[in-house]
Amino acid sequence: SVAQRYQEDTGQPMLVDNRGGAAGMIGADAVAKAPADGYTLLLASAGQVTIAPYLYERLSYDPLADLVPVSLMIETPVALFASAAFPAQTLAEVVALARAKPGTISVASTGSGSVTHLALELFAQRYGLHFLHVPYRGAAPALNDLVSGTVSLMFTVVPSAKPMLDAQRVRAIAVAAPRRTAVLPNVPTFAEAGFPGANVGVWVGAMAPRGTPERVITQLNTDLSRVMAHPDVMQRMAGLGAEVVNTGPREFGAMLKDDAATWQRVIRAGNIKPD
Repeated sequence: SVAQRYQEDTGQPMLVDNRGGAAGMIGADAVAKAPADGYTLLLASAGQVTIAPYLYERLSYDPLADLVPVSLMIETPVALFASAAFPAQTLAEVVALARAKPGTISVASTGSGSVTHLALELFAQRYGLHFLHVPYRGAAPALNDLVSGTVSLMFTVVPSAKPMLDAQRVRAIAVAAPRRTAVLPNVPTFAEAGFPGANVGVWVGAMAPRGTPERVITQLNTDLSRVMAHPDVMQRMAGLGAEVVNTGPREFGAMLKDDAATWQRVIRAGNIKPD
């Protein structure tokens, strides 16, 4: 595991404290209020950092002010999947159907305001499309209904749908990423399919409490980058459908600002509220 490899490389134990609840915001709040000494980090994702400020009226922390970027670690591509019975085979055909029958094609998500929902909204807003959004409480029931044909489409991370794809119970339409993923080498990107500007990825990165000394941030970034670059770590991540991406704090911070601006625009334009 990453924690074990980190301890082997640095001699420092890495203890994982799973603070579940509130879409990861309980954990983010705990890190935001922790001592700024480099010993408490957040494994951050978009839901806690770049989506929450625009989805919820009140937060107990300010993600982009109370937390500082350390290192972007992994990205997992999101793709559009269709039930086996859905007639459209390509993204162009999906768009044509959506324009012919606005508001009738059902698209599952893992909940209102989730990344899977926002991926749909980003695509729909970008191209003036209207779908029937069907929110579920989690990926499993949504995928089950996609397999059964109860819903027609779903944006989700590739690893979630890969078993159903391998069993030919769903089809991959296109990948919402800048480049194709090695897990689905024959599936085009949205841009390749003729619909750029709708890229969505599920990322994980390390963040620290505001005020953590810059030298500490630099050292943490160096250590984490070295650990993530280990062949065994990269192989394990690839097996999960994720890509290791080692960036410096400045690059990670720039990505966070772009991500936040995207989701602010999408959430406000769609008047999206959490479940």
